[in-house]
Amino acid sequence: LAKNKFHITSCILPPQTGSHNKTSTYGEEKLIALQESKGLLTLGWIHTHPTQSCFLSSIDLHTQFSYQIMMPEAIAIVMAPTDRRCREGVFSLTEEGMVVIGNCRESGFHPHPNPGRLYIQVALFVRRTRKTWVIS
Repeated sequence: LAKNKFHITSCILPPQTGSHNKTSTYGEEKLIALQESKGLLTLGWIHTHPTQSCFLSSIDLHTQFSYQIMMPEAIAIVMAPTDRRCREGVFSLTEEGMVVIGNCRESGFHPHPNPGRLYIQVALFVRRTRKTWVIS
């Protein structure tokens, strides 16, 4: 946080297992230790939709809720390389989305009422000036 703005300085990809529609992270204690050692804060999460458009699925909405309930500024980044309209998006739940998802008890892929009102694409200024570091 500098001058009342969050600056994304790092993207940490923790060890994961996954399938075509779900991923699970493991070894969170190493992730937390790395963040603490570098003075980093989790601002959100990033994932791909390799064959889909750039949007938040019902599973994504629930994942974003878990981040945003702890930190209202949290973001979800979606990379959709086959979507010619929008290859990447940065999203946040709306106030209505926080209420609807917070009250939803379903899991897996499922419909929500008025999905277009549950999240918005947020503006994000990107300036690539840093080198990439790989820490395993």
